[in-house]
Amino acid sequence: MSDLPGDVLRRMRRELERIGYFAVVSSLYPVAVYDRPEPLRPSISDPMLSSTVALFHGGARVPAERLPSALVPVLQDLAAAGVLVDRNEAGFSIAPLMLSRTLGIALFHERPSPRTRVYFGNESIALGLRLEPRHGDAVLDLCAGPGFQSLVAARTARRVVAVEINPVAASVLSCNAALNGLDDIVVRCTDLASFEDEDRFDLVVANPPLVPVPAGTPFPFVGDGGPDGLDVTRVILSRLDRWMAPESRLQLIGFGFPWIDGERLPSALGRLASVDLDLLVTVSGVFAYKPGAPAFEMMVESIAGYGGVDATEARERVGAHAEQQDLRLLLSFVARGERAASRRIRTVDFGRTPFGGWYA
Repeated sequence: MSDLPGDVLRRMRRELERIGYFAVVSSLYPVAVYDRPEPLRPSISDPMLSSTVALFHGGARVPAERLPSALVPVLQDLAAAGVLVDRNEAGFSIAPLMLSRTLGIALFHERPSPRTRVYFGNESIALGLRLEPRHGDAVLDLCAGPGFQSLVAARTARRVVAVEINPVAASVLSCNAALNGLDDIVVRCTDLASFEDEDRFDLVVANPPLVPVPAGTPFPFVGDGGPDGLDVTRVILSRLDRWMAPESRLQLIGFGFPWIDGERLPSALGRLASVDLDLLVTVSGVFAYKPGAPAFEMMVESIAGYGGVDATEARERVGAHAEQQDLRLLLSFVARGERAASRRIRTVDFGRTPFGGWYA
């Protein structure tokens, strides 16, 4: 995908802006990207715009004659190069991808589902809203997915390196960089344990797989954080000494147990880091984890939808995992740390306030 000239993707963006596509989808989904009814689509008076929204946002296959004439050659070029667009006798399609815009970033990603490979969700947006890149920073984006954090950082950073193990997501990331005119982002398709760089980074950002999944249970790799949700986070924290400059910062997002290995989650995060951090852990949500609770039922649904097991078996696995871990609550959190001479841990807890929620 990265071999396609960036000017083709930028031509597409300019045409989509001209016809009003981004104005429509920004109104449909100002910040959230999950599938839900699209009440504005039936009232779009321009049939060409309506068809464009159906193609890029609704998962539809659309014939060329129903699309703006200036957009068709661009789609033809993309389809011929095997980039983003599929074309057959029935028309063009970008499924399973969709194109959204958040914080001014145009982003191709998959609509969240049990089988998503190119993930972009509300926690992605929550981390993007909190990013603190400074002018001239070197930024490292880990578990970069389609690149939202990389793109936010690249507006001010002197260098951005995005690390993503999934080659499909890494290719989409390269296209998103070109689409936004941020071609200087360095995309490294590799695993975290082997990633090395000659640079030390001023800001390390991570949106790792974070869902606590029972051991041995099939689950989408983009979300599978291991039994306590921290398997990938542990790798990241253990390698900070290889990546962080002396006065650098860390920002990452997570979801897991209130207690890890006998200590509170914030203290465990500090202990797991290979450098001393002045760490502020903000708990954004506290969720009951028992049969009937939304978090529990969502896990059952995800395992049944992805793992090829029936709902009864999925429920038994989730229940046994919760009992084994003595698990009654889950926390969503955002951690911000600065490299320091000695370790300090502070916490802010919004979980039990009216502001609490899934990365509220």
